[in-house]
Amino acid sequence: MPQEKLRELEQKRELKSLAIALAATGVLIFLAFAIVFSCFLYKKIGRKQNKPILPSITEEHYERITYHTLASGTNGFSEANLLGERSFGAVYKCSFQDEGTIAAVKVFKLHQSGSTRSFVAKCKALKRVRHRSLVKSSLAAQVSIKDRSSRH
Repeated sequence: MPQEKLRELEQKRELKSLAIALAATGVLIFLAFAIVFSCFLYKKIGRKQNKPILPSITEEHYERITYHTLASGTNGFSEANLLGERSFGAVYKCSFQDEGTIAAVKVFKLHQSGSTRSFVAKCKALKRVRHRSLVKSSLAAQVSIKDRSSRH
């Protein structure tokens, strides 16, 4: 009989240890989820606070330029104003008559595979560039023209 009591006591201890181990594991899993959820909320709230409430400087201080103004400033995107050409598009010299300002206008070939990706990459790169001759811009437009590769 004492052997049976010892076994019962041993089994009770094992069950008690198992219950404590399961409870501790549950608490640890709960804490891990709580930490992950807190980090997610912190990042999400942080992103919302970083968004500007007021319109950007570009929208505030600079007017939009129409396609007609660009076509007029480049003489209809003429060869005389072509500064360079690559696989994804061409760059033209654009003279704005009213202000006497000269700018470079990049025209992307939308039918060329990868041109949209190139456009987005260039916008991201130009967004980080700081120079007194560059206008800070967060907006850009694409203009499609005929394929110029047949001229060369």
